[in-house]
Amino acid sequence: MPYQKFTKELLEEANNTDLEAMLRCEGEKLKRSGSEWVWRDRNDAKINVRGCEWYHQYEATGGRAIDFVRRFYNLDFNDAVQKLLGIKAANIEEVSRKRPQETKPFELPAANGDMRRVFAYLMQKRHIDRDIISHFAHAHTLYEDAEFHNAVFVGCDENGIPRHAHKKSTSINDDSYRGNVTGCRPEFSFHHIGTSNRLHVFEAPIDMLAYLSLNKENWQQHSYVALCCVAEHAMIYQLMRNPAINEVVICTDHDAAGIEAYHRLKEILSNHGFFNVRQELAEYKDWDEDLKALNGEVPQPAEEHPQLARMRELCDQLIRYSKNEKCPKNARRKLADGYNRIAALTNHGQNYNVYADEVQDQSFEYGICACLQAQEMYRQIGIPMTVEQLAERMVELYQPHKDKNLLAGKLADTKIHLQAVAAEDTAVVTESEFKKRIDDVLRVGVDFLRINIFSFLEQMKNQSMETVPSMQMA
Repeated sequence: MPYQKFTKELLEEANNTDLEAMLRCEGEKLKRSGSEWVWRDRNDAKINVRGCEWYHQYEATGGRAIDFVRRFYNLDFNDAVQKLLGIKAANIEEVSRKRPQETKPFELPAANGDMRRVFAYLMQKRHIDRDIISHFAHAHTLYEDAEFHNAVFVGCDENGIPRHAHKKSTSINDDSYRGNVTGCRPEFSFHHIGTSNRLHVFEAPIDMLAYLSLNKENWQQHSYVALCCVAEHAMIYQLMRNPAINEVVICTDHDAAGIEAYHRLKEILSNHGFFNVRQELAEYKDWDEDLKALNGEVPQPAEEHPQLARMRELCDQLIRYSKNEKCPKNARRKLADGYNRIAALTNHGQNYNVYADEVQDQSFEYGICACLQAQEMYRQIGIPMTVEQLAERMVELYQPHKDKNLLAGKLADTKIHLQAVAAEDTAVVTESEFKKRIDDVLRVGVDFLRINIFSFLEQMKNQSMETVPSMQMA
């Protein structure tokens, strides 16, 4: 289908589509989970949906309706919007009215008479500091349930009324169970609010307690929240309730999913007007693994994000290759021609190995071109900008949590961004507006580097698979 422009109103209408109702229109099955619905995709991955928003549990990524349809129905942007608008026209409201009713209201699990198993589990297996455990136990936000002896982490509202509870198994043989109590409200998940201007954000309560055990000095003056599955609701709620907080430290896991969660949460925060955001990573996979290492156990190592690591490598190479280069004449035309060449080169099915080297060479070349064009645009407004600064900006513009599509999708993104750059008015604009245009050019460069990354990683994967039979024969 040819590229079609939609009005902002139509795009917003499509993006606000109720995903639960849409999935039911498609004949999909969903299961209630608290205030959300759980749908399983074709790979049996758990996807939480609520209203027009979705969240991928394992990958810690999410978005709204258009992104959902693009990813899970394998459609380009244009077709995704058309599908959503068509579904709305097909009386989706009727499906919404027929949705199952709410399950039972929130209720805390019955408490056990003591907390011996919780203390033993958290101190002996998790190495959590006794004083930290005691603090939350005395605040009645941590206890042991009577039926299964789970550790229950309670989140209360501003009046001290429990609204959320997260259960974690204390079994030594099987500690994998974790889950939120039915009917709880995600914005009130396990937290501590102090008096300083800083909020620390964690994936799970255990991560939060481990971090506090590692950083005990004056810990109560700061604020902390465990998101319980990295949905952002509790973080945003605490920021809105506590306007004195103006610094957010995101402490998600040191692995690919945790790094993506950081970028996703940072983007959400910027959309809410919070820009003083930084990342703090554990030395090993998470904060409890750091505690284990301090107590003589072998910790689970950290994992870097493969696409983000490759993006940083490419930007380092870009600095070396373009430091003494000048912006080519008619750079924007060269970028458009570059897209056409790569699109033609990759229009040969899915055998990426055949053209991988050439795709990587050309996409890297056009990434350099975009960087030099941005540098020239800064010169036009009298701002000296080094290649190092622009390369760092390209790393900042890269969003690993959104870089999930295949090569065709990346090419489609590049085309859309090229069209946006080409359509930008040449009329006089403010300096801030012109800087936005420069970012649009850099974003095209990032798109070309995304193509490079995809081709490189696919090539590495295919080469690895080809070596397996020969290794087995040897």
